Amino acid sequence: MAGLRFRSKVIGVTLILLMLATLGVALRIQPLKIVQASSVIIVPDDYATIQDAVGNASAGDTVYVRAGTYVCTLTIDKPLSLRGESNTNTTIALMDNPGGLMGIWITASNITVSNFHIVPEVAYPPLAWMVDIDGGNSLIYNDIIVGNVFDGLGPNQEAIQIDSQKAMIIGNSIVASTDGGVGIVVEDADYCTIARNNVTGGWVGIDVFGKYHIIAFNNIANETVQTMYGGITLDNACSNNVVVGNTLVGNYLGLSWWHISLYDVVYHNNFEGNVNQAGSQLSSQAWDNGYPSGGNYWSDYNGSDVFSGPYQNVTGSDGIGDTPENLSSGAADHYPLMNPVSANEIVGDINFDGKVDIKDVAIAAQLFGLNSLDVRWNPLADVGGYSKIDIRDISLIARNFGKSWL
Repeated sequence: MAGLRFRSKVIGVTLILLMLATLGVALRIQPLKIVQASSVIIVPDDYATIQDAVGNASAGDTVYVRAGTYVCTLTIDKPLSLRGESNTNTTIALMDNPGGLMGIWITASNITVSNFHIVPEVAYPPLAWMVDIDGGNSLIYNDIIVGNVFDGLGPNQEAIQIDSQKAMIIGNSIVASTDGGVGIVVEDADYCTIARNNVTGGWVGIDVFGKYHIIAFNNIANETVQTMYGGITLDNACSNNVVVGNTLVGNYLGLSWWHISLYDVVYHNNFEGNVNQAGSQLSSQAWDNGYPSGGNYWSDYNGSDVFSGPYQNVTGSDGIGDTPENLSSGAADHYPLMNPVSANEIVGDINFDGKVDIKDVAIAAQLFGLNSLDVRWNPLADVGGYSKIDIRDISLIARNFGKSWL
């Protein structure tokens, strides 16, 4: 045993050294360029309003907003970080915008909005979107909405609309009215990450178009409006999306899969007490991840677990139901799980591809030294939650290097 522990420590130290070497290489190969030092602009110390601060900021700056209530709409058209002091006491109260339908309008790449409490100024203002990431006729990338609280989402409103490639919507809380409202819509976009969000109420929690999205570890509850849309909806022409580790509780429809979609996979999700657990128009979609990884947990599954193996014909239980969970249109989860799945993402999986590997090392290396006020901030790279990407994050990646939650 002592020998095994010694070898484990040697492997861990070796990986850390490898990562540090990777970090050094990554830093050395950066092209030589003149970089203007970024600034932190504080509201209301430097400017009385958030929009004035954003308008006077330069690309790469951080606009830091102290606690208080700010009645406004915002347009952000340059790469910067907009950060509130706290999502419990830094409130953006969105007023009616006569010139448009959005409360916070994002029209450039590399913008981060974090740590705000976002509400309508009055109940149900005529705003279609609380936050609209809008590429318009051009492609924008890498916008991040993280750690915000959205309250008071009214009927026919959306908390977050995404028309941006590689956007990340991470760790937000969204509360909608009981008679409508949509949490997150991914529309003209691909390669987005929607993770660790809590969405309550309304008629659809997460509605996804496009391809190569990761929808992971979200909690969606009480979407009670009776429509064909579910807590999570894979909408028209979806493909190659992964839906994993989500919990859907008490919705009228847990997950719906509509129109033509190919190569999407749904597994390790919890479907608990939804009026209709899932709906699908096609029978060819993947509701499990094969054996032994398994499928999803269904609270109304009434099968037994006596056998094991890919064909469930070997004596002995394995935590997977012996018979499929049959869904609509002939679809089936062939390996239903007998118990709910706990969030099992692996610390260090920065790019959410299901494993901790050299790609995660490279991301951490490129962002090494950044803190949460930097415009290039990536919350997933802050593995340890220290609000800075440093050697502690590298060490955590090393500890889990090679692990997978796929």
